Amino acid sequence: MIGAENVSQQNGLQLADAPRSLFPLVARGGGSEIRYIGAIFADGKFRVGAFASANAQEHANLYDGTTPLSRPADVPPAVELHPREQARENLSAKNTAQKSAAGRSEIVGLLDEVVTAVYGREQSLMGPTSVTTDRDGRVIVSDPAALSVHVFDPMRPFRILAGTQYRLQHIGPVATDAVRNIYVADPVQGVVVEFDREGRYLGEIGRLGEGEGIFHEPVAMAVDVHHFLYVADAERDMVLMVNSEGKILRRAGGRRKELGVSLEHPSALVLKHDQLFVLDANDTRVQVFDSQLRRRMTFDTGLGPGHRTLDLDTAGNIYVSDGRTIYIFDGEGHRKGEFGRKGSLRGEISSVAGLWIDENDRMYVTDKENRRVAVFQIKMLEDTAH
Repeated sequence: MIGAENVSQQNGLQLADAPRSLFPLVARGGGSEIRYIGAIFADGKFRVGAFASANAQEHANLYDGTTPLSRPADVPPAVELHPREQARENLSAKNTAQKSAAGRSEIVGLLDEVVTAVYGREQSLMGPTSVTTDRDGRVIVSDPAALSVHVFDPMRPFRILAGTQYRLQHIGPVATDAVRNIYVADPVQGVVVEFDREGRYLGEIGRLGEGEGIFHEPVAMAVDVHHFLYVADAERDMVLMVNSEGKILRRAGGRRKELGVSLEHPSALVLKHDQLFVLDANDTRVQVFDSQLRRRMTFDTGLGPGHRTLDLDTAGNIYVSDGRTIYIFDGEGHRKGEFGRKGSLRGEISSVAGLWIDENDRMYVTDKENRRVAVFQIKMLEDTAH
């Protein structure tokens, strides 16, 4: 967790040493405080709180990727302004030849992983939605507007491409497992596509036939230590548990209310503290299940329909967002507070599309309208000396 007076490089983000006062307090109460510490901007670079100025962004947008960059005075040396994000192609294997950019014919099936681009001033984030981190601290963001999944790594950032010529054709939610593999749901094909930590294609989960998968509208997913996949299928009002071969092991909800569970348009789920938490958007509930999808607890958020993001911190507090405000509940479902101010200034959020809290209580919020990922630090006040 970030210390009170010293902030250093942690979890894959480049942070600068700075006094705590430079990181704006956005919420306090219920035994914790939340500070804004920076954001990953549209150009793919993370900038710390007080230094994420318009001046820095202007310099970033004008950078052509080739000439030396004159650093803005308000950007500390520890912050690298421009990554070289490589693009990973995972082309569908076909029996026909296809012309490459160089004009020669190559069998597409041989091009299982091709690095196609390295870019500087090109904008990375177009409309970020789902976000997660892996055990290396890399930030992984799905971006349907850019037909990409971005893997923000300070040493070697890259993106996984999607499109009709690729195995991954459409971008849905993302998840990672204990060995850092990356899972991306394809909401149109109805499958989950698996990649290794370097973005190399590993396989598909849930394929039934050509253009058909077992998932109808996968909107959220999680992977446990046994590589079982939990998927919220909004169209079917169901949560499915499947193995790595795509076999459905258990399901909860649906028209038949399987396992005695009623769900109405589940919009988010998270697997933490050995429990599965599911946000039931239309019924405005959070339902808690064990690993076998047996329901353990339910509470009403009291916030009205339409909520779509959910996560937990290490203390078991539950965070739910309606796209504008993030509400905080304790583990029993009692409301503790809220935060979020609409806007584009530091610490402000215009549209919450995704939410993730890592093991160090760092919160990542995808702000689709502002084309950035805002980063906050949750600190339990009981852990402080004063």
